[in-house]
Amino acid sequence: MDITIQELQDIIANSVEMGIQQYVRNAAPTSDRISQSEAKRYIKRLGFKPVMLQKWVDAGLIEGYKNGTNRNDIRYYSMTKLKGVLSSLRLKNIANDKLI
Repeated sequence: MDITIQELQDIIANSVEMGIQQYVRNAAPTSDRISQSEAKRYIKRLGFKPVMLQKWVDAGLIEGYKNGTNRNDIRYYSMTKLKGVLSSLRLKNIANDKLI
């Protein structure tokens, strides 16, 4: 499997970004928290449809949580875990492109 320099740079950049996010999560856990609407905007900026967030939750790739017990409480996600899902999808796409 041959990868281009650009793809290798993307993989390294994603790995570094995930490492930074994990550090931030350990140093200040509340700063890793992102609301559902923010998460949807974030993945939309990266070229994914916002509905994919729920599909990833249904598939068990990422897990949301609420701080309260009310039905209308804001659902939060871990930015580190969200970036992990996105990195995995990018790597899978690179691998699939090279297999064809």
